[in-house]
Amino acid sequence: MNSENVTVIKDETMGGVEREYREVKRKAKVGERVKVVKVVIGTYKKGTVGIVRSIADDGSGVRAYYLDKGDYMPLFHEEYVVLEPTDIVRIDGSRFRMVDRKAAKGDRIIFVADWYTAGKKRITAGKPYIITYLDYEGEPGFNDDCDALRLQFFGDKPKSFVIEAESDCPAASDAKLLVLQRQIDKLSDRVTKLETAVRVNAENIVLIEEGVTADIDRLERAVGVGRYGSKPAKSELCRIDIRNAAVERAKADVTELLSARDGKYTYMDGVGFVTVDFVINREKRTVVALVRRAFVSPDEVRARGIAKAAPDDCFNVHIGKAIALRRALALPIPSEYVNAPQPTEPRVGDEIEWRGGLRYRLTKVDGKRYSFYSHATKSFCNGVYYANRLTEYCHIIDDSRDGAEAEVASTKRSFSVGSRVRIIGNSSDIRYHFFNIDDVGKIVSGPDKCGDYLVKGIKTLEPRRSMIGYDQFVNVVDLEAA
Repeated sequence: MNSENVTVIKDETMGGVEREYREVKRKAKVGERVKVVKVVIGTYKKGTVGIVRSIADDGSGVRAYYLDKGDYMPLFHEEYVVLEPTDIVRIDGSRFRMVDRKAAKGDRIIFVADWYTAGKKRITAGKPYIITYLDYEGEPGFNDDCDALRLQFFGDKPKSFVIEAESDCPAASDAKLLVLQRQIDKLSDRVTKLETAVRVNAENIVLIEEGVTADIDRLERAVGVGRYGSKPAKSELCRIDIRNAAVERAKADVTELLSARDGKYTYMDGVGFVTVDFVINREKRTVVALVRRAFVSPDEVRARGIAKAAPDDCFNVHIGKAIALRRALALPIPSEYVNAPQPTEPRVGDEIEWRGGLRYRLTKVDGKRYSFYSHATKSFCNGVYYANRLTEYCHIIDDSRDGAEAEVASTKRSFSVGSRVRIIGNSSDIRYHFFNIDDVGKIVSGPDKCGDYLVKGIKTLEPRRSMIGYDQFVNVVDLEAA
């Protein structure tokens, strides 16, 4: 959009976010913003912006109030241009187009009004939020101002827009050109997908002709796919191979870069021999490489490199180490590290995030039955059946499979039938609970595959159920001997 016919001012109806306004030469209406472009007799200056509050009785002009003070200025029609709001906003120096559509995972959205619940401000108008999650109905979720996953609203939900980055937004007069450009982009995407499909089909034909059926069968058996487990498509197998290759190259890359002096040091131009320490933060999804001189001032950090996984990317510590180390040593980063396909088929050892933000480690895959370790309850849930495959219910957040997560001790708390127990918590995320802390009951049965016991005699928050001695499933981590 040409800067000669655009004015950027804060839109107070959207929390003060900067918005582009198109300058149009016409008579203004009450409530519209106007900008002074010519001074005839007034004391106001060119460029002053105001809001029209009334029209002159003789129709010769308008009365507009200053945006930044309570005074007003009488303007002839020839002295101003009308500012019409566009769908372009500016956030942190970048330009975005507001689009009224349903958000997808990875999209950024902004709201036009603040939103509060329980006395706390959860949404800030004009602030961008990244969609990190879609529930089973496709409704988007994001972390609000309290860093809580926001999936629903109580009361009136403020209007929101998806914002798409604009490198060079065309003016309204070029709207037709914009439509044509977007149609070209869509056609280009279709051509790319068709070319990829043709290439994949050709490769499949070559594989069949070369008679590698036995090799494919052996690979499927090794990784637990195909008829030996869940059945990802051939394209998914290709994605797995590409990502695995990137991970293996990253491991070898780090080993090679640190191979000088028996693997203890590496060499950095202008510094000499250095040591490298890696700081891994799985919560922040970052890897930091700290470079120190090996023999002189060994405590002084001479360089550092940081690798951070994007919100919708799967974290992998091996790729992170390679990227961080190369950044610290000022070396180029191979494209396969940053463009590695995202995994979609969970495998044993992967960290997965369930709908609603619950996190588990996948410990076993047996066809369509899966076993998990719950980080919230510190317990196992074994042999859970999912007819539509696990990919319908979660996404993979960490596929490092490096054994960094501590295993649960084999000696776990257990109770026998008839034991009296006391409720000590509500931490289980396997079933919803209604009991009160410190209530006492008796073990009727259990534990089941998820570590839950059936406890009789629970006094619940609902009096009717308490009177009849309601039975309740309680996870082992929420019980102690009474």
